[in-house]
Amino acid sequence: MKQKFITDFEIMIQSIQSVSSQQFAGTILLFVVEGNFMVSMDVKDYHLQESDILIINRNTIYSISGDSNNVLVSLSITNHFFKMQYEAYYHYIFECFSKNIDTGREEVLAQLRRLLAKIVISHLQKSEDSSVSVQSDLYQILLMMIRFFKKSIPYQEQIELEDERITRILNYIEHHYGEPLSLTDMANQEFLSSSYFSRYFKQFVGINFSKYLTSVRLKHSKEDLVHSSDSLFQIASRNGFTTAKQFALAFKSTYQQTPANYRKKHKSAALIEGDSARNNSGKSSILDSP
Repeated sequence: MKQKFITDFEIMIQSIQSVSSQQFAGTILLFVVEGNFMVSMDVKDYHLQESDILIINRNTIYSISGDSNNVLVSLSITNHFFKMQYEAYYHYIFECFSKNIDTGREEVLAQLRRLLAKIVISHLQKSEDSSVSVQSDLYQILLMMIRFFKKSIPYQEQIELEDERITRILNYIEHHYGEPLSLTDMANQEFLSSSYFSRYFKQFVGINFSKYLTSVRLKHSKEDLVHSSDSLFQIASRNGFTTAKQFALAFKSTYQQTPANYRKKHKSAALIEGDSARNNSGKSSILDSP
């Protein structure tokens, strides 16, 4: 899994076939200009078509797959920059999937599309006032997100990854989820007692260590199911599960379907490039658009 870092914000227009297990320390807006995409995150799959908008919240592990001809605009805003503009940033998440927006808010979405389009045009034109124009539209987008799409979250789920220790712990899990990690091992690594580590972890992450580790392993397992032809035992072993049965039970409990059914539903021949596809970090290209 790759974690992406940018300065303040970044606007991109891309053609994407497959991007696996990304995580970004900030908020991302996706706007489909052309084609079809499947975005997987938070145990849900979102099918995006032309004109659709989707918000990906901070530190969410997600993956994207697209058809052969597509254009996607993405606006990435870092946690640090967003919090600088909006002090209560960590008290909320933002919910916006255009297909599920309540009746009456269509004009809000239309305005959001216009602003994203304006940012792209200003960015590509690179005129002497492009920077000012982009930032003006960006602040309007932030204001719309705060006014129309924010949702309060419980205090215990307000994860401020500016905390150095929790950042280190979560990064370690993301890079070692396939190993036999235990709460005791992680506590010893941080020179903490197991009981204190357990309380500390739940306070910042909102769920206990075991559930979080399982969720990370399952999210990576989903990528292997779709982008490889490996057996369930191989996928289970590679992602830290002791047996295929343990993996299957955890998968069904979380996603309400078996790994085999999930693979059958989501695997596409166009996105598979042999057994080595799971090792591909992803395919995307920035479009040179007039």
